[in-house]
Amino acid sequence: MKRSRLRNRRTKPRPPKDFILYARYAEANPCSEFARWLGITYELRCGKYVRLEVGVGYWLDEYQRYKDGRGVSLERHHLWSLARRPDLTSNLIRLTDDEHKWCDGHKPAGRVACLAVKLRKLEHQPQEPDEFTLAEINAAAGKNVIGIVEGYRFADLFFLDLQAEVIAGLEKLAKKEGRSAA
Repeated sequence: MKRSRLRNRRTKPRPPKDFILYARYAEANPCSEFARWLGITYELRCGKYVRLEVGVGYWLDEYQRYKDGRGVSLERHHLWSLARRPDLTSNLIRLTDDEHKWCDGHKPAGRVACLAVKLRKLEHQPQEPDEFTLAEINAAAGKNVIGIVEGYRFADLFFLDLQAEVIAGLEKLAKKEGRSAA
Protein backbone atom coordinates (compact mmCIF):
# COMPACT_ATOMS: atom_id res chain seq x y z
CA MET A 1 0.00 0.00 0.00
CA LYS A 2 1.26 3.47 -0.83
CA ARG A 3 2.52 5.51 2.07
CA SER A 4 0.25 8.41 1.12
CA ARG A 5 -2.79 6.22 1.70
CA LEU A 6 -1.79 5.30 5.21
CA ARG A 7 -3.70 7.31 7.74
CA ASN A 8 -1.88 8.84 10.65
CA ARG A 9 -3.62 7.08 13.53
CA ARG A 10 -2.21 9.40 16.17
CA THR A 11 -4.25 12.41 15.08
CA LYS A 12 -7.84 12.60 16.20
CA PRO A 13 -10.42 13.61 13.63
CA ARG A 14 -12.06 16.98 14.15
CA PRO A 15 -15.49 16.91 15.73
CA PRO A 16 -18.36 17.50 13.30
CA LYS A 17 -19.27 21.12 12.62
CA ASP A 18 -22.29 22.46 14.48
CA PHE A 19 -24.24 23.99 11.59
CA ILE A 20 -27.26 24.79 13.80
CA LEU A 21 -25.06 26.89 16.09
CA TYR A 22 -23.53 28.62 13.04
CA ALA A 23 -26.99 29.47 11.65
CA ARG A 24 -28.25 30.83 14.98
CA TYR A 25 -25.12 32.91 15.46
CA ALA A 26 -25.35 34.29 11.91
CA GLU A 27 -29.00 35.24 12.46
CA ALA A 28 -28.18 37.01 15.73
CA ASN A 29 -25.16 38.79 14.18
CA PRO A 30 -26.08 39.79 10.62
CA CYS A 31 -23.16 42.19 10.06
CA SER A 32 -19.44 42.55 10.74
CA GLU A 33 -18.91 42.66 14.49
CA PHE A 34 -15.71 44.68 14.05
CA ALA A 35 -17.62 47.44 12.30
CA ARG A 36 -20.44 47.41 14.83
CA TRP A 37 -18.53 47.14 18.11
CA LEU A 38 -15.07 48.57 17.37
CA GLY A 39 -15.93 51.16 14.73
CA ILE A 40 -13.18 49.87 12.44
CA THR A 41 -12.97 47.70 9.36
CA TYR A 42 -10.07 46.15 7.53
CA GLU A 43 -9.77 47.01 3.86
CA LEU A 44 -7.58 44.65 1.92
CA ARG A 45 -7.20 47.02 -1.01
CA CYS A 46 -5.29 49.53 1.14
CA GLY A 47 -3.93 46.91 3.54
CA LYS A 48 -4.85 48.64 6.78
CA TYR A 49 -7.62 49.28 9.24
CA VAL A 50 -9.89 52.21 8.57
CA ARG A 51 -11.76 53.96 11.36
CA LEU A 52 -15.40 54.40 10.50
CA GLU A 53 -16.41 58.02 10.91
CA VAL A 54 -20.08 57.28 10.53
CA GLY A 55 -20.13 54.73 13.37
CA VAL A 56 -23.42 52.92 13.78
CA GLY A 57 -24.74 54.15 10.45
CA TYR A 58 -22.05 52.13 8.71
CA TRP A 59 -23.13 48.79 10.05
CA LEU A 60 -26.77 49.56 9.32
CA ASP A 61 -25.84 50.33 5.70
CA GLU A 62 -23.71 47.20 5.58
CA TYR A 63 -26.62 45.15 6.94
CA GLN A 64 -28.93 46.55 4.27
CA ARG A 65 -26.43 45.71 1.51
CA TYR A 66 -26.04 42.23 3.01
CA LYS A 67 -29.82 41.71 3.07
CA ASP A 68 -30.08 42.92 -0.54
CA GLY A 69 -27.48 40.36 -1.58
CA ARG A 70 -24.97 42.83 -2.92
CA GLY A 71 -22.93 43.47 0.22
CA VAL A 72 -19.74 42.10 1.62
CA SER A 73 -19.54 38.41 2.38
CA LEU A 74 -19.51 37.54 6.05
CA GLU A 75 -17.66 34.59 7.51
CA ARG A 76 -17.49 32.98 10.92
CA HIS A 77 -14.13 33.18 12.64
CA HIS A 78 -12.96 31.01 15.53
CA LEU A 79 -10.90 33.03 18.01
CA TRP A 80 -8.98 29.89 18.97
CA SER A 81 -8.90 27.14 16.40
CA LEU A 82 -5.96 25.01 17.50
CA ALA A 83 -6.43 21.46 16.25
CA ARG A 84 -9.98 21.00 17.40
CA ARG A 85 -11.70 24.33 16.57
CA PRO A 86 -14.35 24.14 19.33
CA ASP A 87 -17.79 25.35 18.28
CA LEU A 88 -18.78 27.51 21.24
CA THR A 89 -20.53 30.87 21.03
CA SER A 90 -17.70 32.41 23.07
CA ASN A 91 -15.26 31.27 20.38
CA LEU A 92 -17.20 32.55 17.33
CA ILE A 93 -17.36 35.97 15.69
CA ARG A 94 -18.75 37.22 12.34
CA LEU A 95 -16.35 39.19 10.15
CA THR A 96 -16.03 40.27 6.57
CA ASP A 97 -13.76 38.11 4.43
CA ASP A 98 -10.98 40.75 4.52
CA GLU A 99 -11.20 41.05 8.30
CA HIS A 100 -11.14 37.26 8.61
CA LYS A 101 -7.98 37.01 6.48
CA TRP A 102 -6.36 39.72 8.58
CA CYS A 103 -7.24 37.96 11.86
CA ASP A 104 -5.80 34.69 10.55
CA GLY A 105 -2.59 36.46 9.54
CA HIS A 106 -2.23 38.55 12.72
CA LYS A 107 -3.22 36.19 15.53
CA PRO A 108 -2.38 38.29 18.63
CA ALA A 109 -3.93 41.53 17.36
CA GLY A 110 -6.88 39.66 15.86
CA ARG A 111 -7.59 37.80 19.09
CA VAL A 112 -7.40 40.96 21.18
CA ALA A 113 -9.77 42.76 18.79
CA CYS A 114 -12.20 39.82 18.81
CA LEU A 115 -12.12 39.57 22.61
CA ALA A 116 -12.78 43.32 22.83
CA VAL A 117 -15.83 42.85 20.61
CA LYS A 118 -17.12 40.01 22.80
CA LEU A 119 -16.63 42.00 26.01
CA ARG A 120 -18.30 45.13 24.58
CA LYS A 121 -21.26 43.04 23.44
CA LEU A 122 -21.55 41.52 26.92
CA GLU A 123 -21.45 44.98 28.51
CA HIS A 124 -24.08 46.50 26.20
CA GLN A 125 -26.30 43.43 25.83
CA PRO A 126 -26.48 41.94 29.34
CA GLN A 127 -29.66 40.06 28.41
CA GLU A 128 -27.48 37.55 26.52
CA PRO A 129 -25.00 36.36 29.17
CA ASP A 130 -24.32 33.04 27.42
CA GLU A 131 -22.81 34.83 24.40
CA PHE A 132 -19.43 34.99 26.16
CA THR A 133 -18.21 33.15 29.24
CA LEU A 134 -14.70 32.91 30.57
CA ALA A 135 -15.01 29.16 31.11
CA GLU A 136 -15.89 28.59 27.43
CA ILE A 137 -13.12 30.78 26.06
CA ASN A 138 -10.56 29.20 28.40
CA ALA A 139 -11.71 25.76 27.20
CA ALA A 140 -11.35 26.87 23.57
CA ALA A 141 -7.86 28.29 24.17
CA GLY A 142 -6.74 25.32 26.25
CA LYS A 143 -5.38 27.59 28.99
CA ASN A 144 -6.07 30.82 30.87
CA VAL A 145 -6.89 33.53 28.33
CA ILE A 146 -5.98 36.37 30.71
CA GLY A 147 -2.39 35.11 30.86
CA ILE A 148 -2.24 34.70 27.09
CA VAL A 149 -3.46 38.26 26.44
CA GLU A 150 -1.10 39.72 29.06
CA GLY A 151 1.82 38.10 27.22
CA TYR A 152 1.12 39.83 23.90
CA ARG A 153 3.35 42.77 22.91
CA PHE A 154 2.08 45.51 20.60
CA ALA A 155 3.70 48.63 19.14
CA ASP A 156 0.42 50.12 17.88
CA LEU A 157 -1.32 52.31 20.48
CA PHE A 158 -4.76 51.23 19.28
CA PHE A 159 -4.03 47.59 20.12
CA LEU A 160 -2.29 48.51 23.38
CA ASP A 161 -5.49 50.27 24.48
CA LEU A 162 -7.59 47.33 23.34
CA GLN A 163 -5.30 44.94 25.22
CA ALA A 164 -5.70 46.92 28.46
CA GLU A 165 -9.48 47.01 27.94
CA VAL A 166 -9.60 43.25 27.33
CA ILE A 167 -7.47 42.39 30.37
CA ALA A 168 -9.63 44.59 32.62
CA GLY A 169 -12.83 43.12 31.15
CA LEU A 170 -11.65 39.52 31.52
CA GLU A 171 -10.59 40.10 35.13
CA LYS A 172 -13.97 41.68 35.89
CA LEU A 173 -15.70 38.72 34.24
CA ALA A 174 -13.54 36.28 36.24
CA LYS A 175 -14.59 37.95 39.52
CA LYS A 176 -18.25 37.91 38.45
CA GLU A 177 -18.19 34.26 37.37
CA GLY A 178 -16.22 33.33 40.51
CA ARG A 179 -18.93 34.85 42.72
CA SER A 180 -21.79 33.23 40.82
CA ALA A 181 -20.11 29.80 40.95
CA ALA A 182 -19.58 30.00 44.72
